[in-house]
This record gives sequence, structure tokens and C-alpha cells, in this order.
Amino acid sequence: MPALLSNWGCAMHYAANTLENHWMPFTTNRDFKADPRLMVKAQGLYYWNHKGEKLVDASSGLFCCAAGHGRSEIVDAVTAQMSELDYTPHFQTGHPSSFELARMVAKITPGDLNYVFFCNSGSEAVESAIKIALAYHVANGEGQRTRFVSRERAYHGVNICGIPGCRKTASASVSRPPAPSWPMICSVSSTCMGHARLPPVSWNRSPARPVFSFRPRAICSDCARSATKMASCWCLTK
Repeated sequence: MPALLSNWGCAMHYAANTLENHWMPFTTNRDFKADPRLMVKAQGLYYWNHKGEKLVDASSGLFCCAAGHGRSEIVDAVTAQMSELDYTPHFQTGHPSSFELARMVAKITPGDLNYVFFCNSGSEAVESAIKIALAYHVANGEGQRTRFVSRERAYHGVNICGIPGCRKTASASVSRPPAPSWPMICSVSSTCMGHARLPPVSWNRSPARPVFSFRPRAICSDCARSATKMASCWCLTK
């Protein structure tokens, strides 16, 4: 890794790194790692790279930092929330702030668009919207309605549902996957794995049911005969 500099010219403290282990998206990895473009600091409209050069962030951090970088009020708000509660899943639990944010968003959306489903990325949002639309028609007894219309050269993310909508683009031509196939293997088999009972913890059902930690045998004949040819790949060590 080249020397990393801040905008004051002093070396940043990072361990020596070949950059090889990080597989970057939408990047020619081999070329990047031969001549990396590493951003080490940001403030307002600007980035500073590892060479100490000041650069304009013309895409707002790929549209994620529209308010600018390093805003003290945002840092303070995030720090306060992290100190109070850093994370809680929304499977059967919640946090008051997410409901308040949903209410605020619903106030500015047009018409009766007053339900908010939070996602972590555009790709996840597109995937979730497609699944919600399909589920809606199934619930209405119109499960045959599965066709979606997309504009040419549109971009709808990198998830399985979104990629087919990215027609005639480099992303779609290179990475449009075939329909996935999911062979099923046994989840519990006394002949191929031991198990240990753990306290009941579950986020996707209510009430909670016991879960198990599986310890695969050195040679798992049942899994080896499965269509996936993967020896107990879903088993967890104790």
C-alpha cells in the first residue's frame, strides 16, 4: 500500500496491505490495485486522497452524502444515537425513531403514499418493491401478474430481481444471472452431524423456537450425496 497522507501531509496509520483481499464492485480490481485511488479524508464538498490531493466530490459520495461530508451536526446526532442504541433489528422489534422518520416521510409524499419500508440501498429497495408488488397480486388472486416494464438503459440495481430490468447495459450483459436453482438438503440429520441445543432465540417468528448449532462430522456422507456436493456447508460449528 502506498503511503497514506492527510491534507496536512502527515502519514496516516494503516498496516501494510496489498489490497488483494477486498473485491470491489463495479471496479477493474487488478488495475485499481496496481494504481489505487484511496480517499482518506472528506470535508464539505471535498475528498483528500492518499497522495494528499484535494478533490471535488462531484457525485456526493455516490449520492449518499448530499448534505456534504463531515457535518458536525450530523456527527453529533449519529454519535448520540449510537451511544443510546446502536442497532435493533426490525424483525418483531423496533425503535421509536424509525417510526417518527416514517411519519415525517409520509407527510411529504404525494397522495396516499403514506407507508414507508426502509432499505439499506437502492438495489435492496428495488428488490423489495418487486417482491411486495408480486405478493400484492398473489393476495388479490391475480398471481399471474408477474410482468414488469423497464426503460432501455435503465439501472435497477444489482440484485437478482433488478438485473433483468437493466437491459442493454454493461451491467446486465455481463452479470445477468440465469434463474437460480436451489437443491434442498436436510437441515437436521442425526446420521451426518451432531448438535447442541441453545437457548431459544428467533427474530423471524413469534413465539421464539429453539435453535440448534450443528457440528459437522469430518466426513458427512449424507451431505456429500446431496445435489450441491457441499459437505455440510450450512452447518455451524459450536
